[in-house]
Amino acid sequence: MTNRFRLIRPIIIVFLLVNILLMQVKTPLAKLDINYAVLLWANLLFFLVNIAVFMFQKKAAAHNNPNVFVRSVMGGMMLKMFVCVIAVMLYALVWKAYFTKITVFAAMLLYLIYLAAEVAAAYKMNKEHNG
Repeated sequence: MTNRFRLIRPIIIVFLLVNILLMQVKTPLAKLDINYAVLLWANLLFFLVNIAVFMFQKKAAAHNNPNVFVRSVMGGMMLKMFVCVIAVMLYALVWKAYFTKITVFAAMLLYLIYLAAEVAAAYKMNKEHNG
């Protein structure tokens, strides 16, 4: 496995595990009034955004000026926040009949899981650059 994929392994593992878990609990999610399809799309969205943000941070970590890395982290947080807000607004507007707050909260839980995976990947990258 190349160096790039080794660093983002935690994010890839989370994506695969969440997909497998969602496929296994489709019926219990429906009983809880959680939209399964929206969670699958949220999982894909968080995966793609986290990969993009991690690539920006990896490029910024190689820069001599430490402020570049701090700006990339802050910019990544803003990007993820705006993407999440836009996704919730689209979900509310496009699927009005199927909109449930509990689905949004379940997607927020997915966001926290991806945040932990991104921190693990950034920690691994930091150990590699400074170690």
